[in-house]
Order: sequence, then structure tokens, then C-alpha cells
Amino acid sequence: MTRIWYAFRYDGIEIPFPIRTVHFKQQEERQSERDALAGQNDDRREKLAALPVFARLKPRDLAFLAQNSFRRFYTAGERVIIAGQVGDAIYFCVAGGCEALLPDGRRPSLGPGHYFGEMGLLKTGPRTVDVVAGDQGAEVLRIDRHCMELLFEQHPELRDEILDTSGTRRSELPDAVLPAPAVSRPLGQRIATDLADLLRPW
Repeated sequence: MTRIWYAFRYDGIEIPFPIRTVHFKQQEERQSERDALAGQNDDRREKLAALPVFARLKPRDLAFLAQNSFRRFYTAGERVIIAGQVGDAIYFCVAGGCEALLPDGRRPSLGPGHYFGEMGLLKTGPRTVDVVAGDQGAEVLRIDRHCMELLFEQHPELRDEILDTSGTRRSELPDAVLPAPAVSRPLGQRIATDLADLLRPW
């Protein structure tokens, strides 16, 4: 319960209580908030448009991604993704840099324009390695799996490109850190799991 509380606080989700909070705002204040949100959305769209992997996307697609992406800042050494946790999103580095902590001690850099977490995006499963922010910290955009799947329906070549990157990275990992092959589950259990994934609010 403590972890859930902190996860909600991290994403700015308020826990509802049986009270009513009423905020009175002037028209100018509401317009200022709308302008700020529009500016943040435009900034995310520009950063996504600058990523090589999205170079062929149409403005409509970029606007869709910008509206459904989450901007995060990490300090030097802070973990962006954690090995062993279930992955269901992909991360794009737009400023600063990150490092993947491989089991053999290597720390390949993932600078602006690079992405990571694609293994969990293509097939939900445990993360295979830690990824931390570099010495200068990092600014990343997170896009959840369900959002990317909608984009893949319109651009199957994008899935193929990310799949190739995932295959290359998997080949560099020792067998000991790769997830075990999936065991076939009963149909009812698969449907229940897929339904639970669909109904999750994050």
C-alpha cells in the first residue's frame, strides 16, 4: 500500500476522500492554464518530431503521441527502469543521457534520440537490465504500450524497426538475464490477464 501511495504521488494522482473540494477560478486563470498545457503539448510534439525513429510520422501521429506521452526528469544515477519489474512502456531520451547497466559491466550510453524499454513494449514481461540517468541527468518521454500499439496499426514498419533494435540488444545479453520462454496458459486466464491490462489506468 505504501508503494501504491508513492506511485500515485509520483504521477500526481490524488486519492479520493468523501469530501468535496471546490476551486473557484477566474476566466483569465483558466485560460492561462489552458495555454500552459498547450505549450507543454507543443514542446513534447517538437521533441518527438526530432527523434529519428519518428522521422516518417505525419503531424497527426505526432500530435497523438504528444498528447499521450509523459515527460519525466531524472537526476544523475537515478534509475529510469529497474530490472525485474514488468515493462509495459517505451522511453525516449530527449535531453541529457542514460546508461544501460549490462551484467558484464558495460554501460552503453543512450543519448538524445535513443530509446529503450522496447522489449517490455513489444511483449509485456520483466525488464532485463537497469537503465539509469547519466552524469548530466536525463529528460525522457514515456509512451505506454497501448498507445504505441495503436500507432503500430497505422505504421507496421515502425514496429519492425523497433523489433530489429530489440533483437540486436537481446543478442548482446547473456542467457541468464533473458526472461524464460512463456508457458502456455489456459484461455480463460489469458483473457482475464488481457482484460486487466486493458482496464489499468496507467
